[in-house]
Amino acid sequence: MARWSVSGLAVAVFVSALVTGGCSRQAPAAPSPTLSSPGLSSSSQQGAPARDSTVIIVPFYGDAAGHHLAASGDPSTPIYRVSSPGGPVGPFPVIAPDGHHVTLGEWVNVTGSASANCINQGTHIVLHLSGLLPKAVYSVWLLVPNPAPTPGFMAVGSAGTPDGAENVFQTSASGEGESSTITPPGPLSFIHGMFPACGLTLPEFHVVTAYHIDQRAWGPVPGNGPATFLEQGAFVFKQ
Repeated sequence: MARWSVSGLAVAVFVSALVTGGCSRQAPAAPSPTLSSPGLSSSSQQGAPARDSTVIIVPFYGDAAGHHLAASGDPSTPIYRVSSPGGPVGPFPVIAPDGHHVTLGEWVNVTGSASANCINQGTHIVLHLSGLLPKAVYSVWLLVPNPAPTPGFMAVGSAGTPDGAENVFQTSASGEGESSTITPPGPLSFIHGMFPACGLTLPEFHVVTAYHIDQRAWGPVPGNGPATFLEQGAFVFKQ
């Protein structure tokens, strides 16, 4: 039986790779009490979901000059999209649904949990999140890293059905959000690599939430260009 963990190494690799425009898989490390996320279960068999309570803030945000910001920086700093998996972009302002410019303190304040379970219809992924932007449109995406250096991903697409009809959710007035999707086996919607009947059979996959700056979802693609959305929180499931 495979054992699933989110190690400190996996988190570091995920963050550094996203900043430089890719995401590569390291050799799976044996689970250990010092490296495993406390929120992640060790079982991935059908009926026993893998769970993760470590939210990684995707480092595509920065300041008006296009420089990346540390999460520990001045919380009042307005944030911009300054990079994407393909490299530097923008800077594009990140505007909240009520029209104010989102600050660093607001953006990095996300907490929550994710679970992934294999059922007959495919991979069932459930997210519970707090600290998101209030009354905002979000969507959920699956990424399968490529073990080879390039390209960075073997598959990218919407969680749930490939048309993106199931991966969208709206947050409450207090910034709470939930998502429940079942991804069937087959090609994902954006980079059309295959996602298996059970995602937990993969060496690694990521579940990423995106905030829609334009307050609309774009179905099988994340947005209408990098100015319209920004990846915020991520969970890394790794054998």
